[in-house]
Amino acid sequence: MNGLLAKILRLFAVSVVVLALSSVAHAEPQIHVTVVPKAGVGGEALNAFIEGTVSGVKPADYWVVIYSQSDRGVWYLQPFENSPYTTVQDDRHWRARIHSGMVYAALLVKKDSVCKVNATDNDCFKPLTQVGARPSVRIEVEVPGQ
Repeated sequence: MNGLLAKILRLFAVSVVVLALSSVAHAEPQIHVTVVPKAGVGGEALNAFIEGTVSGVKPADYWVVIYSQSDRGVWYLQPFENSPYTTVQDDRHWRARIHSGMVYAALLVKKDSVCKVNATDNDCFKPLTQVGARPSVRIEVEVPGQ
């Protein structure tokens, strides 16, 4: 009887592992902001850090795109127009030094959806350097000091 019980327990343990791996594979992509800069009017200096984590994705396949809203209501790509993508580390954390703003938005972008250089395809993602309205896919966070 002990041999049969041991086989049943091993089968149960394998089933639990398979179910756990299955649920991870089908998790919804999410981005979380864990460190939010204080509100500020912005300017030329990179004077704030924003950071967070992602879940439900393979980190090597994604970037984070960050926007900071100025006191005039315009959303600016961070940290710079020529380097708009923040790397997601293997441990699922991301961090960027940015220009401060009144509100921040972080987008989780799949690398293979990003436009190639000189692309004319309208189905690819190319971050705008300035946006008059909130970015359409975003995580908005409450800014301390506002």
